[in-house]
Amino acid sequence: MSPPAAPEPRSAVEDGPQEPAAGEPGPDRAQDPPPAPPRTLAEAAASLLASRVPVSTSVRVLDEALGGGLHAGRLYLVTVTGPSPGGEGPGAGGGLLAAGAVRAALFRDAGAVLYVSYAASSQDIAARVLAGHLRIGYRAVRQGRLKGDERAAVAELAAGPQAARLLIEDRPRAGAGELTRLARDVEELRLVVVDGLKEQPGPHLPVQQLRRLARDLDIPVLAVAEPGGAEGLRAALAPDVEIALALAADDTGYGTRSDRARVTECDLGLRTGAAVRTDLERARLIGPRFDAVGVFGTDQGKLALDVLKSAAHDLLETPGALPEGLGKRLEQLRKGMPETFSGLEFGDIPDEAQRAVLQEWAARPPLPETEAGRRLTTALDAFYALAVAHGYDPEADIPHEP
Repeated sequence: MSPPAAPEPRSAVEDGPQEPAAGEPGPDRAQDPPPAPPRTLAEAAASLLASRVPVSTSVRVLDEALGGGLHAGRLYLVTVTGPSPGGEGPGAGGGLLAAGAVRAALFRDAGAVLYVSYAASSQDIAARVLAGHLRIGYRAVRQGRLKGDERAAVAELAAGPQAARLLIEDRPRAGAGELTRLARDVEELRLVVVDGLKEQPGPHLPVQQLRRLARDLDIPVLAVAEPGGAEGLRAALAPDVEIALALAADDTGYGTRSDRARVTECDLGLRTGAAVRTDLERARLIGPRFDAVGVFGTDQGKLALDVLKSAAHDLLETPGALPEGLGKRLEQLRKGMPETFSGLEFGDIPDEAQRAVLQEWAARPPLPETEAGRRLTTALDAFYALAVAHGYDPEADIPHEP
């Protein structure tokens, strides 16, 4: 991505920032556009009314705390406190939050993303994005151990048009001026991520300019601090919003960890909290576990369940009438509580069966174009809508073997 530098004994980062000769612009000031005139109230109001849909973080509860997601023209600082996953873990939380926003900007919004990393390599970042989007093992992706369908899925995604729209600079040598020039060259830019910022950033990255970058390009800029680097960066960046992740002790191995996020609007001091989980295996930040018992144990929930079981009855009695995965989950739902608890698999317990049906219906598999098929579609839609109204987020599902 960075243009090749002219041969020189040492890089700009190694030697530190060079003072420009008299009358010459510095490296971060070269080619900077002339300053725009002050905006009128009318212009600012028009910009607010015409603002684009925010970029999602891919975590529903976090998007809600952020007022819909990451808004254009704002600088967000992600900080992390608490224990970091060791070994081969895919990041300490901040990088996973960034990866979720990247996935949403790329695959949901069909936009472009510029990712500048002072810590993780381009391979690390790509593995996070691929594993999180396809919901496959991060370590298998990063170590090149994928086989069969998962390998084919990664190859197909990497060959698609959107994969070419994630531009990763993991050897940054210049400051915000170079970052601005890189960003201006990207068509349909949706998001800029600057990852791995230290508490005492070097002079090669004038962090004060990141807020201006968000304003000038009218896009969200997500700055991710290294763990423990909050205080100095908070003062230097002057972010619009801080997203503080508090990580729990990692006592679950390489699995799912329950964490907390706190969103602070820095101008007003307003704070909103959200419970999140870190799915380390798939390098994702996700929402809390859906409380199927609490939702479908109510009178309204029981009615939705009864209607669904009734609508599914005839098609379940007809071999091959339903897609295999959905048919299996509906059969588990119809059976109810098992008589014995030995040899159980996911979905054999009623609340698991309810969540499994939701997972299957989130993909909207085709149903027969018959009266029975249309009746089941209506019942599944009502079942799904009730779950979503009470906090169900398909992005927060943990995949299970069919």
